[in-house]
Amino acid sequence: MSSLRVRLTGAVVVAAILAGCRPSPPVRPVVGVAYPVWSSLYAELAESALVREWGDTMLVPRFVLDSAQPDDRLERAVQWTQELLGVPGISVVVGPSTSRTALAVAPIVNGAGIPQIIPTATTRLLHQAGPWTFRLVPDDSTEGSFLVRQVFARPGLRRVLVLYTNDEYGQGIRLGVREALARVGAVPTAELPVSQDSDFELLLRNEFRVRRPDAVIAAVRNVELIPVVLSLKHLGSRAPVFAGDGAFWPLGLYDRVGTVPFEIHAVAFWLPSESDSIGRDFIARFERRAARTARPEDALAYDALMLAAHAVRGGGGDPASVRRWLLSLGGSRPPYAGAAGPIAFAGGSTRPLRLARFAGDSFVRSDLP
Repeated sequence: MSSLRVRLTGAVVVAAILAGCRPSPPVRPVVGVAYPVWSSLYAELAESALVREWGDTMLVPRFVLDSAQPDDRLERAVQWTQELLGVPGISVVVGPSTSRTALAVAPIVNGAGIPQIIPTATTRLLHQAGPWTFRLVPDDSTEGSFLVRQVFARPGLRRVLVLYTNDEYGQGIRLGVREALARVGAVPTAELPVSQDSDFELLLRNEFRVRRPDAVIAAVRNVELIPVVLSLKHLGSRAPVFAGDGAFWPLGLYDRVGTVPFEIHAVAFWLPSESDSIGRDFIARFERRAARTARPEDALAYDALMLAAHAVRGGGGDPASVRRWLLSLGGSRPPYAGAAGPIAFAGGSTRPLRLARFAGDSFVRSDLP
């Protein structure tokens, strides 16, 4: 019995030694998500699509989200990003969504040498963030020029009133509009900073009485667009409104303002009606889960997560290799086929902008050549 015990004890020791010599399982690559907790839907949709596409959950990176962040607050976004950079296996960061938080976070991620994919922030200042930041949409200068072209493409529209939110988003589009107007020898009738608490009727009554603009360019979001439209309606204005991307979403607008005697247009980074099979698949899966129509920011956030996962796989989880993989899209590699269209970074590739006219709770494409 004692010799058997000795043999068994020796076998256990050998097994323990061999187990200690085995390499540890590799750390699963991590995609850090610098979005609030509501982005979990995008991560779930991306993970299920990747499992379906790759057929092995071990190949799918972990999407690490901030479960404590209910909204896009600057201080928490910075804190969470710093926490993300300490997660073992972090290979790429997706987000944040707004210009202000993206500007605060980008230097931190660049300083760590981690690629960062930003889905919807437009501020041109991100060009100075560093070589590790990749954007999916054109900047505010491009958007401002696009809005001016769309106004001037319509007969009789030359005198433009500019309304803007006094933050990175609104100020950026305002500057892009001003630069584009200067190129055609025009100046705005006025440039007015606004917030959702502004006295729009007083502001607009004075402008339309004294300077009589033909059109309004509104670098605002949905919460400011509603009082703008209501005030223009009360003043009896027929001047069309051309809004920035932050105000693209008609759902519920006309429930609040009723019918109006002027057109409302907004910039869109993606129109679902133009989707191919990849986009239609995303729309169907998203709308089953969310019980609402997919917006441009939904498609772009989803695309950013899917792109990040493919970049991690293509770069073997190494951040520098992930960055090189991203830079190759549209060059040595074809563009990535996203739900909102192809994504490329080589050769200065940019996403086309669209203009959409609100029609009830829906919209129709309205950009002119």
